[in-house]
Amino acid sequence: MNPPQTTRPSTGAKRPTYKTNPTTGRYTKAAQKEVERAEARRAAAGESVPLPVAVDRSGAITGLAPAAAGQVVAEAIGRAGALTVDVETSGYPVGHANAALRTVQLGDEHTAVVLDPDDPAQAQVIRTALAAAPRLHAHSATADLVPLAHAGLLDESAWDRMYDTVIPAKLADPTSTGSDPGLKQLAGTVLADSATAPEADKARAALFKAHGWLTDTKALTPVERSGWAQVDSTCATMIRYAASDVLDTAALAVRLPQPPPAVTERERAVQRITARVAHRGLRVDRDQVTHLEAVHTPAMHAAAERLRALGVESAGSDRQLAERLTELGVTLPRTQPSTRHPNGQPSVAAGVLDGLKGTPGPAGDLIAAVLDYRHHETVLTTFLEPYRVLCEAGDGRARPTVYTLGTDTGRMSCVRPNLQQLPREGGVRACITADPGHTLVSADFSGVEIRVMAALSQDPELIRQLREGVDLHAMVAELAFGPGWTKANRYTAKRGVFGWAYGGGIESLARQLGVTADVMQAIVDALRQIAPAYVAWADEMKRMVRSGATQMPTYAGRIIHLPRDYPHKAPNYAIQGTARELLVDALLAWDQTRWGGGVVLPVHDEIVAMVPEADAAFATAELVRCMSRELYGIQIVAEPSEPSAAWRDSV
Repeated sequence: MNPPQTTRPSTGAKRPTYKTNPTTGRYTKAAQKEVERAEARRAAAGESVPLPVAVDRSGAITGLAPAAAGQVVAEAIGRAGALTVDVETSGYPVGHANAALRTVQLGDEHTAVVLDPDDPAQAQVIRTALAAAPRLHAHSATADLVPLAHAGLLDESAWDRMYDTVIPAKLADPTSTGSDPGLKQLAGTVLADSATAPEADKARAALFKAHGWLTDTKALTPVERSGWAQVDSTCATMIRYAASDVLDTAALAVRLPQPPPAVTERERAVQRITARVAHRGLRVDRDQVTHLEAVHTPAMHAAAERLRALGVESAGSDRQLAERLTELGVTLPRTQPSTRHPNGQPSVAAGVLDGLKGTPGPAGDLIAAVLDYRHHETVLTTFLEPYRVLCEAGDGRARPTVYTLGTDTGRMSCVRPNLQQLPREGGVRACITADPGHTLVSADFSGVEIRVMAALSQDPELIRQLREGVDLHAMVAELAFGPGWTKANRYTAKRGVFGWAYGGGIESLARQLGVTADVMQAIVDALRQIAPAYVAWADEMKRMVRSGATQMPTYAGRIIHLPRDYPHKAPNYAIQGTARELLVDALLAWDQTRWGGGVVLPVHDEIVAMVPEADAAFATAELVRCMSRELYGIQIVAEPSEPSAAWRDSV
């Protein structure tokens, strides 16, 4: 092993010249402050060491030649029988003009090697090690394998050897691993004082703060504000930060409680399936984005004008809105007390205002105007602007990461971008399109929550209603609102049924639905009358959690960990967690069809897949077949959408 390299200032640049007072010869006040800031930045960064380097758990940094780095990595593979991998990027999505792979870290829990992938010799070390490892570890592996694949350092087949530590962390009892699966928090909980990542992240955050850089960056973030893009990757602080992820992930891989092998393999399989969309992406239709921007921009400005006319000068000011609504006689609930606001503040959150829709007079006009404004602003800033950036500053593809165990119930989630949260109407979904010569096919589970409720509770009335095609929500609406119930009443009843089934209280649900507590109570009473065995089952689930029984095995073998501090949520966890297993079954079945290996996107209870145009009709029928099955005597069914080049609205 080569001796440590001589260190140098982390920036590698000459120190700037500062203005001095011509009389005293001392720095001016402004110059003195700049001197102090520069010194603070140098101190936060530490010394700089040319890559590659090896880092041990004590934080000691040793400079290496590329050949020696390869040997150190090979020794780590030999010790662990696996290779832990992590990357640092510029913080921009793959395909973006500012996307860059900054460093690659490889090793085990004892030693991590930090390498520069832009150096040909070091890139070969990376490529050779990744190919040689019989088993790979990473934490949230998509964030590592996708940039490595796009840099040509491995291919998608690496998923066959990947054992992501997120999987055992999310499957384990949260009381043993903590409730946050993020690496820094998880390492602190499981590894305690031996964890390296928490302190390394604090030092990294201090470095970013010293420079005024952002940590949470997005596709729209100016490159000069991104700490990930601007930081010197060879400074000691970033070297230790980068290495700590490998050191702690490798330690977690052998210390986390391991689920049964069949459960692990099921989760690894569905992770491989959903990772393809992050590797290959879905095409964004620039013309549709432009069209919708032309619709929502003037509509947002018009809503802002209405707000000004109604006495709210700044459309985005919650304080102004709350004050004006109070002046108009609206009683608003208050937020939770805080140090700054001991009595809380009037709340104008979406759930509050949704419940106040239809208020007569100027207050109702004001509420309608602000809801319109928020809708148009959300569509523009959350969806259309990022999509436009993907087209203008990128390759025009959205590459979302799907977390297959995204929530505490096990439900999947989606980020960067979140394609699960697109409005189901209004054409925003149509911004996502199939590649030329291909089409999108999709199907949605039909009433899956009610079917799972019936299957788990074995309520004979619910089972009868499902078999006879009876509309449960219509029955509840008639009992709660009377024979003259409307379609709107049915929708309220549906929201109330699920809200209560998932642990909501009468008062809070009434506010959310914009009804009185008496009406919400009537909805619950109707459900008790229509499905008494389900209500009894839900009450028993809550009682069991209160008595300490917090583990519910699903039919697939995965354990749902019921929230011991929130027993009222137990039925929700059971229903949502079981529905999630049905989605996994469907994805695994789809992967066995002729279109297995293609891009597929799970969206709550819907599956969207890209197939050749000529296969559209047959593929749609096969997707429905893959999603259809029986759960404890209850038929689980799916409804298809028409195949389309663009993702269709779902209303």
